[in-house]
Amino acid sequence: MLGGHDQTIIVVFTDHPQKYVGVDKMPLLIHFPGDRYAGVISANTQIIDVAPTILDYLDSDIPPWLEGGSLLSDPEPDRLIVNVSVVGVAVDSIGRGVIPDEQVKPPFYQFGKLNVIQCQNWFSYNLRTLEVTMGEVQAYDDPYPEDQLDSEQVIREKVGRMWTEHDYVLPDTWSSSP
Repeated sequence: MLGGHDQTIIVVFTDHPQKYVGVDKMPLLIHFPGDRYAGVISANTQIIDVAPTILDYLDSDIPPWLEGGSLLSDPEPDRLIVNVSVVGVAVDSIGRGVIPDEQVKPPFYQFGKLNVIQCQNWFSYNLRTLEVTMGEVQAYDDPYPEDQLDSEQVIREKVGRMWTEHDYVLPDTWSSSP
């Protein structure tokens, strides 16, 4: 690729390390030929934004089933970034992670924790007890005015809609949980 970087889309990112904290910031760098779109996006981004961004750059249609959004137009600064994690993973005799069968059950199946980030605020839901903890993303670059951010109850409602759009049946206690 020597000398070919100016004709190449380069994407550099990292996944969370083992035993990660789902609200930690992770790098995402995209280089486009000719240094097009050079700059910094202060809104939260996520790995699922990469494919729509590249398709947008190539002036290709973005399929409606593809989640994420193009970063070539400014993403909404208050959009929700959501990730889930599995809890209670055991290690089998050859070192593979295994989820015990008794943990794979509705309504959230193998998922144990749901993390949501909106700007500088994070919410972490224990999907077994539905308890929530909240905090602020450390060293957030461009905080959004607090009075323009969603309350925990509105975040819970939005996440509930996201789950049901993906065919999860929420427990009755989802909307009434603290």
